[in-house]
Amino acid sequence: RLQPGVVFRKAWTFRNSGTAPWPTTAVLKHASGPRLGAAPFVPLPPLPPGEETTVMTRVVAPPEGTKVRSSYHLVDAKSGQCFRGNYLCWLEIDVVPHATLSAKFSRDVTVPDNTLVPAGRTVIKQWELSNDGDVTWAMCWAVCDDTSVFQCAPAELLNPCCPGSSVVVAAELTVPAD
Repeated sequence: RLQPGVVFRKAWTFRNSGTAPWPTTAVLKHASGPRLGAAPFVPLPPLPPGEETTVMTRVVAPPEGTKVRSSYHLVDAKSGQCFRGNYLCWLEIDVVPHATLSAKFSRDVTVPDNTLVPAGRTVIKQWELSNDGDVTWAMCWAVCDDTSVFQCAPAELLNPCCPGSSVVVAAELTVPAD
């Protein structure tokens, strides 16, 4: 469940279950359903047999409160042929127009509160947060300090965080000079 217009990255992991490397013209191609701002195809590496690769594409949740599904195929872009085997994947989004976006602090992972850090030094601060709202968090956020000591810092989640789940977020923070 996502809010309308949320931008996120969708990732799929594939394994070459064949006996030959994938061709240099292999792509993940949009097959059906709305593209949702995603590229029509994503290039794949010439993957050796038995190896895995992760493919990512940028997606935008549609503006209306609805449920959408898009499917993708692994294709040789040169020949237009789909790969043999079970290489169909999909993306399903449930868009919630009036959702509650809420986080609850769980714990400091690095640099505990009240740690003395020299002026001008940069630290990577990590927090564990739980999603206590009713929508999935997308992958890009800004961590802001309500005391105005630090500026807002970009933070990125490696995977979306569903309601009821926890995630570790990290931000690079620089202690102001004296």
